[in-house]
Amino acid sequence: TEEEMAKYAFFKVSNDSGKMECTEITERPLDKQKHLDTNETYILELYDVVYVWIGDKANKEEKQQAMGSAKKFVKDHNKIKGCRVSRLNENIEDSLFKSYFENFYPALNLDGGDKSTHANQ
Repeated sequence: TEEEMAKYAFFKVSNDSGKMECTEITERPLDKQKHLDTNETYILELYDVVYVWIGDKANKEEKQQAMGSAKKFVKDHNKIKGCRVSRLNENIEDSLFKSYFENFYPALNLDGGDKSTHANQ
């Protein structure tokens, strides 16, 4: 159903506690600066895709186990047949992934220009 397809969940995958754990982050809206820490890895669960986001400074074990964690996640959460797992390294996210977070795109002036290229008037 459309309702099922619109649902999503977001999880931090970390070994900060000494063992690999997957913890759901329920705060909404998701915000790039607040919810994507370069030192960590995350899973964004959509209806037919599970994204694994890997921060540039995530530790070696987290980076190595990220895809395995996602594949286990797909199995444990009874995802639909054909659900794909997609690995995203920090700063090469696709537009679908970005659409679930605030503050991923440059802020625009009313004239439609990027603020970083216009002098304040």
